[in-house]
Amino acid sequence: MKIIKERSSNIEMLRIIAMLLIVMHHYSLHSNFQFDPTSIQLNHVFVQSLQVGGKIGVAIFVIVMGYFSVYSGYKKTKAIKLWAEICFYSVSGMFIVSLLNKTLNSLTVERIIYAFFPITSFQYWFATTYFILYLLVPYINKMIINLSSVELKKLISLLLIVWSVIPTFFELSVVYSQLGLFVLLYLIGAYLRLFPDKFTTNYKYGLLITVGVYFFYIICIIVFDYAGKYNPHLGKYATYGAEENSIFTIVCAVSLFCCFKNLKIKNSKYINYFAQSMFGVYLVHDNNYVRYFLWREIFKSNEKIYSRYFVLYSIGIIFLVFCCSVFIDIFRREVLVKRVLLKRILNRRKGYE
Repeated sequence: MKIIKERSSNIEMLRIIAMLLIVMHHYSLHSNFQFDPTSIQLNHVFVQSLQVGGKIGVAIFVIVMGYFSVYSGYKKTKAIKLWAEICFYSVSGMFIVSLLNKTLNSLTVERIIYAFFPITSFQYWFATTYFILYLLVPYINKMIINLSSVELKKLISLLLIVWSVIPTFFELSVVYSQLGLFVLLYLIGAYLRLFPDKFTTNYKYGLLITVGVYFFYIICIIVFDYAGKYNPHLGKYATYGAEENSIFTIVCAVSLFCCFKNLKIKNSKYINYFAQSMFGVYLVHDNNYVRYFLWREIFKSNEKIYSRYFVLYSIGIIFLVFCCSVFIDIFRREVLVKRVLLKRILNRRKGYE
């Protein structure tokens, strides 16, 4: 009898939080907020603090992949499902938004081709890089198996210095690429699985480091916003440390992962069920056509930046977008895939018998 291993709800909960951080980031990034750079405002600091979390969420997703895939390896069916999901949302997002905007006639052949081939046309930077990384899993794992703990640690340290530490403190890019960064994060996740120690197996250390780094982010935002009043160039550094390859982003992502990895919570079928839609949440709300329509035409949050209720309004929008995206993906999974597509496949198989 085949035993189906139940997903760990602590990690699934982390995936939910990571995607919520990504939605927050997209809200702050794509809403076209126009704050006065000559003054420090609570609403502005709030928006900047939201922007910090998105790259942490991205890093967490890749670390989770490395943590599990170093043992589970590459599965062809998973790669196909991943590709099909990306393609579905790329195409459906284009047609639905074009229909709502009454711009179907303006769709060019080139745009349609791009939507049907989202990986090669880079319609989603994260999904494309994530998918390519998954294709590389069997080869990366072979390399990891042949490295000792010391050798793997040295490799991770070298890549961290070249692709994270140097760009963070010296604003230099040394043959950097997003795929290279994802490989680094994968190696970190694999190392945490293969060679745990007292620091990575205690959730308190992870929690303290996460809170400390995030608090440091907020202080930096306030300091550089204040400096920006007198020197606009310095104000641009308020969220500088929140870049995807920033050492602060990686440290915060690793520590938050270690915190949840060691958190003892009872497995929940509800957490595990909703967590399956997290990748779908990203594909729904950050589609090239949905993005502008969602943040600038539907909500128009930039018009409310001076409202005393702006923070509550923003939180409400973020959770609304997140929840709607979850239910859209549940509809895809439960209705379109299981009841329509799977049913047709089974019926076709019966016809051949």
